[in-house]
Amino acid sequence: MGFNYGLEKKRFDAKWAKKAAWYRAEGMSEEAIQSIYDFDFTAFNAERSFVNHTQELPDASFENESTRSCLYQKYPSLSTSMDMHEVFGRDNWIDGIENPELAKELHTLSASDIEVLTMFVFDGLTQTKIARLIGCSQSNISQKIGLAKKILKKYLR
Repeated sequence: MGFNYGLEKKRFDAKWAKKAAWYRAEGMSEEAIQSIYDFDFTAFNAERSFVNHTQELPDASFENESTRSCLYQKYPSLSTSMDMHEVFGRDNWIDGIENPELAKELHTLSASDIEVLTMFVFDGLTQTKIARLIGCSQSNISQKIGLAKKILKKYLR
């Protein structure tokens, strides 16, 4: 929808008539009032220009390409596709799990257990490397991963 200049200018002038009357009642000089008016009118014109030259992109969740905005066809760089790893990143991947019981049980793990599992699955680190990074034994890491595997096996059968 475009910017209705006539209507918006009428509203702007009505608002400014009230402001100018108040400024005069407070004892402000005409030069200062005009200066403020000029500033506000410049902002009004900038907003009008922005609205006239900006087109909204509708929601990007379209079933097919034909229902998309023509801007997507003109500017293909506007189109994006998201991988689940981008939506649910390294730190909040548990929230992306569709099984609520599994997600709830994984949330019961300690922060260090979740971090170990994240390093193992997302970063692809070995148990030895994780142990070196965290500063504990490899067998401790193995136990943490074993606990996570136990939880996963319960729900993934």
